[in-house]
Amino acid sequence: MWGTAAALPSCLRAFAATLFAARRGDPYDRLIMTLRVVQVVADDPARGASRSVLVRGLARALAQRGHASAVIHPRYTSACEPFGLEVPGDAPARAVEAADAVHLHGWDATLRAWARAARTAGRRLIVSPAGGLSPRRFDRPRLTERLRRWLADPGLLKSATLLAQNPPEADELRRAGPRVEVLGYGIDFDAADDAPPAGDSPLMLVLGPVHPGWGLVPLLKALAELDRHAARWRLVLAGPPVGAWKRMIEAALHRKQAADRVRFENPDAAGVRALLRQAALLVAPAVEVVPPTPVLLGLAAGLCVLASPAIVPAGAEACVELCEPRRSALRQALEPLVSQPVERLRGQGRAMREKAEACCGWAGLVERYERLYAGAG
Repeated sequence: MWGTAAALPSCLRAFAATLFAARRGDPYDRLIMTLRVVQVVADDPARGASRSVLVRGLARALAQRGHASAVIHPRYTSACEPFGLEVPGDAPARAVEAADAVHLHGWDATLRAWARAARTAGRRLIVSPAGGLSPRRFDRPRLTERLRRWLADPGLLKSATLLAQNPPEADELRRAGPRVEVLGYGIDFDAADDAPPAGDSPLMLVLGPVHPGWGLVPLLKALAELDRHAARWRLVLAGPPVGAWKRMIEAALHRKQAADRVRFENPDAAGVRALLRQAALLVAPAVEVVPPTPVLLGLAAGLCVLASPAIVPAGAEACVELCEPRRSALRQALEPLVSQPVERLRGQGRAMREKAEACCGWAGLVERYERLYAGAG
């Protein structure tokens, strides 16, 4: 009697059709499920180029589709930013009980506690390490073998879905866990600052910590070799200092008599917006996988962006000028850019933004995250 779909009553056939459509990933799934997602971010929310900017955009995009999120920064505050869901930011076990899925943005000892709470509660766990699980991170002389195993805990991560922001990171993550998907971050283009550029000064901007992992050494060497072409340009290194690297770079610039052409800043969100309006070119030559916030902020601001493959999120490769983070490659890529008038570079940046809106906007990416949180892959 019940052997075929035709034998089912019409109301049951309609329900079955909707259910199987949802399992195929059709938009019907949001009609039968409201998701509650706890987003836990490793970055400092006060930093202007923090990954928090991207995660808040994701939470807003989910809210527009009827889902609830809570954004938490446990290393910096116990407060929760509610997007339809409010949970205690200082109590992982209680917070994850209120969620269907827990998404960790980064990886460190604090977020590891949230991963354990999600696993204990049986919640779906998604981790976007953005370089936080790179083997390079654990290849440090001061890290004992026990600490390495504790941080890169394969037992804790084997039940998680690891999200690689691009193919280079996917290759690294397959050593850490069995379930790896490539799904990059997006940005809310509607919320981006679209104020007109401030002046026409040839300002080159690097957003990110003052640390060799962000490609500062090969960039400075490339600019030194481009002295004739780059003499009119000024470089701003905008990010928090890490260890003694800022002092070491300043000393090297003084020895090369180039200190007057490089400025260090550690801006908040308003400061980053001001720098994006002033800049004509954003350079992101990361030598290892790092969060893609600088690239996405630059594209949303309509800047011409030169970046290495390690920092560009999947799907945005055609929206930027790609360059390997080596001195010779950077010199070759920068020469035609710094030789152009600023207005022509800004036109190039506007064209990059138009292309990026189609592939990097949360409006186009949110459905894939929605299916991931729902457990549909």
